[in-house]
Amino acid sequence: MSTSPGNTSLKNTTRNALDVLYNIGRSDIPVFAGSNQILKGEMVLAEHMHGGNGLGGVNLPQSPKTATTEHSFEHIYRRIKEHQGKVIWANTGSLTNFTIMLLAYPDILERIEKVVIMGGAVGKGNITPAAEFNIFFDAHACA
Repeated sequence: MSTSPGNTSLKNTTRNALDVLYNIGRSDIPVFAGSNQILKGEMVLAEHMHGGNGLGGVNLPQSPKTATTEHSFEHIYRRIKEHQGKVIWANTGSLTNFTIMLLAYPDILERIEKVVIMGGAVGKGNITPAAEFNIFFDAHACA
């Protein structure tokens, strides 16, 4: 699992990932802190919607684990390459980390069976009349 800023800071989203995994009994899943910047433009967090911690102020019991913060993309690349068969990239935030992976390791695309994203809007967006937040947050990565 790689994290990125969006609903809150990278520090908070990384802590939230560790804590959620811990609380659902899946601390075996490694967490990698992803990019702390978007590809282009100014980063605007959604803490006005999700609270200062990104979880609406909910405080979970804290995981004793820590995330990998050094060379995260190299670690993710290696895990994908070592995996038998293809992988599904599930993306619940901006597409920044996915785009960085493709730019840094273009050969990884042959190992990806499918990309599933949480982004887009039908009718009305949640950040502008036409834009959903995860796409709007780093539209250049989405493009």
